[in-house]
Amino acid sequence: MTTADDRISRIEAARAAEVEPPAVNNWGRRHADFPAPSYTAGQDLYSVSALATWLDSRRIPRNALHSKEPLGTTYGQRFRKNLDLPSPTPTERVPQHSVMQTDDALAKNLWDPLEKIWGTVDFGTNLELVLSLLDLRRSDTIHWKQLTSTKGRIGDFLGKVLPRQVERSPGLSGVYAGIRQERWPDEDLTQLITIIERAAPRESPDTITGDTFEAAACRFLLEKVAAAHGRRGKEYFTPPPATRVIMELIDPQPGERICDPCCGTGELLVAAGIHARQADRATPDPQLRGYALDHQSWRLATLNAAIHGLTVDLGGHPIKPLWLRHSPAVHDVVVMNPPFNTSGWSDGDPAEQPYWEYGPPPGHNANFAWLQYAVSILDEGGRAAVVMPTIAATINKAGEGAIRAAMITRGVVRCIIALPDRLFRETSIPVALWILGRPTNSQHDVLFIDAHRTGVIVDRTHRVLADADHAQITSAYQDWLRSPPGTYTGVADFAATATPSQIRDHGYQLNPATYLTTDPPAIDLHDTIATLRALQQELDYQHEQAAYADNAVARHLRWINL
Repeated sequence: MTTADDRISRIEAARAAEVEPPAVNNWGRRHADFPAPSYTAGQDLYSVSALATWLDSRRIPRNALHSKEPLGTTYGQRFRKNLDLPSPTPTERVPQHSVMQTDDALAKNLWDPLEKIWGTVDFGTNLELVLSLLDLRRSDTIHWKQLTSTKGRIGDFLGKVLPRQVERSPGLSGVYAGIRQERWPDEDLTQLITIIERAAPRESPDTITGDTFEAAACRFLLEKVAAAHGRRGKEYFTPPPATRVIMELIDPQPGERICDPCCGTGELLVAAGIHARQADRATPDPQLRGYALDHQSWRLATLNAAIHGLTVDLGGHPIKPLWLRHSPAVHDVVVMNPPFNTSGWSDGDPAEQPYWEYGPPPGHNANFAWLQYAVSILDEGGRAAVVMPTIAATINKAGEGAIRAAMITRGVVRCIIALPDRLFRETSIPVALWILGRPTNSQHDVLFIDAHRTGVIVDRTHRVLADADHAQITSAYQDWLRSPPGTYTGVADFAATATPSQIRDHGYQLNPATYLTTDPPAIDLHDTIATLRALQQELDYQHEQAAYADNAVARHLRWINL
């Protein structure tokens, strides 16, 4: 029997959780709260009790469950069972909904009071003011304390303090110029500062992960505005569950050149910066660059980055990258959630423009313009993740099927992941994630992951991905990356590969369900025999009832002389 005080190796931990040893390494690399090993007797050893507690919050993916494990079983339950450990006490259990609890607190203490001030109209520059104050609170505690104690003429004081932030983040100059043009009454500013201060918990910030009150409040407000007021123009806010999947698959690293050509409010760029920062604190942050499609996106993305302590090059104004004529800089990583199905995206006839390597996209739909642009700004060995509507994987109109075929033939498409509907607040349609790379001269398989049935519905219009869903998607992808070409075995009804010739045989359709195989269910001989006997008895009974009915009809017909 193993006791909670024992320490075990990585291989022993994997055996107890019934996963492959690399999965333990992945947990440690992906999750900052994973128990750290201690180096003992020449090897890394983990605390059994700490591992059990951490695994208690990790649900086993549906396809990895044993036949007798119900849906919702955690790795902790399996780990404890195999090591004969007791079940956790209520005080030992890890909260399953800590993020939801934080959001509940922000909704009650921040969002609701702000809505009482401004109503349900578009927040506009009001949101920019709130984010500016959050950035000031995070980065300049001395002036923030003075601000909270100032009586009267608070607008004048704020007008002197905010420009000093530009010395830390030059991009804020354009943001504050717009804010200073507004004339908020001192009473409103005082009320706003009071709301922010009351909503902030008394806790020490974590500048490495970005998980500060200000960062959490920024993310929450951007998402709430997206949910309450819909998309700005044609841009969608990328929700945290989708952002997390992208970061775990693309894995941005310190020092890499990272670009989002239509960055919206900067959520993907910020997530990439935080992910790289967590990977190695001693290495400089990645080089973050983005293009904002309108002025408000440019300002909000600038503030979002500043609140997280990141420097992002957004240029001095909004840019439409699909209109650029010069050769853009190349990057190691491209992440993008572009506007879907946009018409009028080009300043001319795309067919007359020479820079579409896989075919000119139709003027009424920019989807394949964005996909090609993502590839065009990748350096050799780079990788891109692009969110697309599911129709892009199957549509054959206006030459889009031919572009998709060319991208497959040239080895640009590496992986297609079907995600569920209702992930985005502004639209209920399901989406797909395209993982792309530079063209290759060698043929290679394409990975297809069908995750459209994953996620947990939290309200009528919204779905989130649970930890188990993230683990299932990333595990399939990482297993494929580690497998030698042509050897990946896939996951039944979830992940499979297809060769370019197989994809050609299916008309270059990239719907993952097309390429999945489902393992036949295991047959229990005793259950099958019992079922057949029961069916035979039911059939015999039905024959008896039919014969009885025939006799009854015959009697009635004789009675009426027919």
